[in-house]
Amino acid sequence: MPSPKLHHYVPQFYLRRFTEEGRLWVFDKNTQKVFAAGPAVIAAETNVYRSSLLSGTNADPLFLEKGLSEIESEASAITAQWLVSLKSIEPVGKMEVPDTDRYAMSQYIAMQWVRTTGMRDILELVLNQGKKYRPEEMRNLHHSLLVLDDLMLRELAEKIRDSIWIFGRNTTPTPFVTSDNPVTVHDPNHMWVRSGIIKAPGTCVTLPLSPSFIFFGYERNHWKKLARFDCTLSPVEFTQELVEHENCGQVSNASRFVISRGKDFEFARALIKEGYTEIVDPHVHPRPDRRRL
Repeated sequence: MPSPKLHHYVPQFYLRRFTEEGRLWVFDKNTQKVFAAGPAVIAAETNVYRSSLLSGTNADPLFLEKGLSEIESEASAITAQWLVSLKSIEPVGKMEVPDTDRYAMSQYIAMQWVRTTGMRDILELVLNQGKKYRPEEMRNLHHSLLVLDDLMLRELAEKIRDSIWIFGRNTTPTPFVTSDNPVTVHDPNHMWVRSGIIKAPGTCVTLPLSPSFIFFGYERNHWKKLARFDCTLSPVEFTQELVEHENCGQVSNASRFVISRGKDFEFARALIKEGYTEIVDPHVHPRPDRRRL
């Protein structure tokens, strides 16, 4: 059986959570055009995880793609269960998250953070200040980050696992959107950090789980007052304004594509007009939301 050549850097199971009648609406930040697409063809590149360095050797050049698929499979099952549970619990209601699930999801979020082409773009931005790397060289360097820098990934996963996990529920007409870089980070001052250092003190990692639910991971030392809310549904009622503020993070963090179940992206165009366009620049982007739990 031939190996698939189109590799997703955002998993299809995740993208399907944002579909309506099997279709996604996608906003292209480069062209500001909106188009419909299926989860099978968006946030993917041909052979993005195929290691050319291993071609012609006894090692499988697709081992990275296969390893990512295993992590995705676990995350798909866990988050599917979360979404069922979150529909039925009340604010501040506790959701059971076994240690094994917490470990698996921490690995998944850490890997999702570094696996996207956006992270590759950041590598290129930093490294090309001293030397011009060809696209194939940048891809190999990105693979090395995913495979060889095991210590970095373990530290990221541990930081996420040890954070305070809080879930938000959106009941407004405005859905949470996602993007081709769905894991976002903001600092203690609620500033979006595009090259965000998840390990830094006071950060908060966010990941929309669906148009209706979102995950927050607050760094425990800085946000210790929130510890009593660990693994609960947030007591904060998400207004349309707060939902739009979370969507702002997806627009500023996206490398190219903002993804939604609906086709209204006027908010994204407005944000770009206001200067949210430098997606690979490692500068901090202001977060308009100043409200806290």
